[in-house]
Amino acid sequence: MQNPTLQRSLFAFMVEEKVISTHGLKAGACLFGEQIFDVNSAYFHNHGGYKYARQFYSNAYQSTVDIVGGEQYILPAVMHADERNRTISDNTLKCNP
Repeated sequence: MQNPTLQRSLFAFMVEEKVISTHGLKAGACLFGEQIFDVNSAYFHNHGGYKYARQFYSNAYQSTVDIVGGEQYILPAVMHADERNRTISDNTLKCNP
């Protein structure tokens, strides 16, 4: 989660507005869950580069929406495409040193 305080506030607001319900939750139940898709640069390079990565994460996001029952239940959705693996970059000649 990017900002736990904001997430808790948004969650409380959604309960208050009856967008979601906590009815039937057991004490100590997990109220938040995360799905993390971590795929290395080489995989994307070998399958079509950045365009493929964008489609991959778009599909992953849509799958998550389907799993949780709607986009309104997704609090943050973040794609990080700024990490650089120097070895992979040097091997694929895609980045300057």
